[in-house]
Amino acid sequence: MIRNGLRRKGLLVGLLMSITFGTIYGMMAVGSCIGLFEGINRLFASEPIEVSATVTYGKFHHRSIGRWNFNWFITIVQLKPENVILKIDDYELYKVPPQSEVIITYRHGLFGIDIFDSFSYPPE
Repeated sequence: MIRNGLRRKGLLVGLLMSITFGTIYGMMAVGSCIGLFEGINRLFASEPIEVSATVTYGKFHHRSIGRWNFNWFITIVQLKPENVILKIDDYELYKVPPQSEVIITYRHGLFGIDIFDSFSYPPE
C-alpha cells in the first residue's frame, strides 16, 4: 500500500516537473524565434526613407497591469505622399501636438514590417 502511494507520488512529481520544464523551454524557444525574426528583418531592411507626415489625434498610452510594467506610447501618423497611416511607438513623438508636420525616417524591413528610425521637424 505504501509502495503504491510512493510510486504515484513520484509519478505525479515527475509529470509536473516535465510539464513545467517543457513550458519554460517552449517560451524560451518562442522568444528566440521572435528575436531572430526581428534581427533578420532589421539586417536586410532598405535604406532609410525620409517622408513628411502629419501627427493625427490618435494617441494611445498602454500600460500593462501585473507584475511587469511596460509602457507603449503609440502615435498614429499619416504619411503625406503615400497617404499611408503608421502606428509608431516612440515617447518623443508622443509628446508632439496633433496636426503638427514632422519628417519621419523609417525603413522597409525584409518581411514588409516598417522600422521607425527617428523624426525631426521640417526646416522653416
